Amino acid sequence: CRAPPVSRTPAAMSYAKASVKRVAAAGLEDLDRVLSDDALGLLSSAAEEFTRLLLVTADTCRTSSRKGAAVNPEHIAAAAAELGFPEYAPAAESEEGEAGPKKKKRRKAKKKKLTPEEEQALAEEQEALFRAAAERVREAS
Repeated sequence: CRAPPVSRTPAAMSYAKASVKRVAAAGLEDLDRVLSDDALGLLSSAAEEFTRLLLVTADTCRTSSRKGAAVNPEHIAAAAAELGFPEYAPAAESEEGEAGPKKKKRRKAKKKKLTPEEEQALAEEQEALFRAAAERVREAS
């Protein structure tokens, strides 16, 4: 898959300043350095642009592989390799990656199957309630 050109139009995507600062602090821990606000802004812009480029490339990989409608970790891994970051591919392809464990899927509650006798009893109860409600409306008017 080839990386298409990424538009330079402003996107809705942006990273919180505190998040960028935390990541930068972890990266600079060994250097004992502090980043200025301007440097944090540039770092945030670069991270946003890299993320946008990675996603556009992953989407191109998705369309060329014709594997469903969603961008999957394998598409992110292929995009990372395509962009010259093959060291990110194993983390993207692993089940947990850097994002942590997957959330458990919730099961829909199964609706209890009613017997014909139970259905009939419920229908009769509903009819009685409708009659009672209609009688109250007539008495009120």
